Amino acid sequence: MYDVPRGFCLIPWIHAHVTAQGRRKLCCVDSINLGDAPVSADSNLKDYWNSQEMKQVRRQMLAGELLQRCNNCSQHPIRAVTYRDQMLARWHDWIGPAIAATSADGSTSLEPFTFDYRSSTCNLKCRICGPRYSTTLEMEIRRNPELQQFDPDPMLWGKGYMEARSSAQSIARDELLAAARAGTIRHLYWAGGEPLFDETHWSVMNELVRTGNARHVDVVYNTNLTMLKFKGQTVADIWPHFPHVTVQASIDGVGAAGEYIRSGFSTAHFSENMDALAAMAQQSPTIAIVLDVTLTSLGLLHLGDLLQFAVDRRLGVTSKLMFPRKVTNFMAVEFLPQAVKDDWCRRWMDWIIRNDHEKLLDALYDTLDIALRRRSFDAATVAAGAGSITVFEKTRGDQHTYRKLLEVDDRLVNFLPIAETAGREQNIALAQHSP
Repeated sequence: MYDVPRGFCLIPWIHAHVTAQGRRKLCCVDSINLGDAPVSADSNLKDYWNSQEMKQVRRQMLAGELLQRCNNCSQHPIRAVTYRDQMLARWHDWIGPAIAATSADGSTSLEPFTFDYRSSTCNLKCRICGPRYSTTLEMEIRRNPELQQFDPDPMLWGKGYMEARSSAQSIARDELLAAARAGTIRHLYWAGGEPLFDETHWSVMNELVRTGNARHVDVVYNTNLTMLKFKGQTVADIWPHFPHVTVQASIDGVGAAGEYIRSGFSTAHFSENMDALAAMAQQSPTIAIVLDVTLTSLGLLHLGDLLQFAVDRRLGVTSKLMFPRKVTNFMAVEFLPQAVKDDWCRRWMDWIIRNDHEKLLDALYDTLDIALRRRSFDAATVAAGAGSITVFEKTRGDQHTYRKLLEVDDRLVNFLPIAETAGREQNIALAQHSP
């Protein structure tokens, strides 16, 4: 038996992650500040795995240190069960071997067998997202000078940056294909961007099927479920070859609120694809479906429709709070006044207790509890966030929609105009320094 040191996480021993911008990090919630330059073409996984950075991380974890870069698990979690705890629970049999396989300098003889490589290729313009994670958002900002005041990042990405990002993504793709051929992958997490809209996803999954190595791999998706086929191939062609496929259908709301939060999202189309997926799961019991809910300000106010959607279809739910950026902080639950936020959290927690007899919504209940304990933004931050609402709505032709959706609560009828008037110039200044 091994005592797990304080702050220990299995990720630096078993997991490889590449961001949508081509950077290597410990995992998707690693908060290290990497700057703007993507990973260089000569920084492959083999070089990175026992690099000075990774060896130091392992030494610190084994010494019981809490790494600052891991504060999204240790200090500021957005989920009730942190990513660290999920990995420890899922791969608990590897804790002892990981510790035993580590040299005094922090190098390890283990190699990664869980992979989370992403791209920013995406077909939606979600208001909780940004240009680093959606090519559609990136192009929108590049074409709109007014939006550039609020989110200048894409204008800083010159030809050299774009070429380096493309090179990094090509290296990542080759690494995944090599691992697929070698049979070293045991777990794949597909997210994005939108993974079903990404060539790399289809290439790697087909390679696993072709080599017969698919039978050793469990797969998890985070997908907006706007599509189930790509260039003539459908998910039904490949998923039955894998022992387990979990589809986390990413969603923030249904109806008017959901379609506002995610520009390009259609409730009707999502429902059609969900029904098709449910029929597929009946034929292939290795396919599981859950809703992955990101809780937002508007999503909280209009959560009832989504709760009913889940209960009617007997869908389990995973859930997290939105991680706010300064440009999009109006979508965070903390944007709402404290009393309003707390009242709606309690309302939906009570609804879940009364109506969720199958315990499908436990994770969402826990996320509401986290939201209940968050302090709302101060007046200056709210004022700063309101200006970007006006500009994004002008760009997308849906002026005043956010305000109308707020009016489900009478206390918010005059909330946004005050913020809009007070905050636009301040918001521009803040946005110029957004992460």
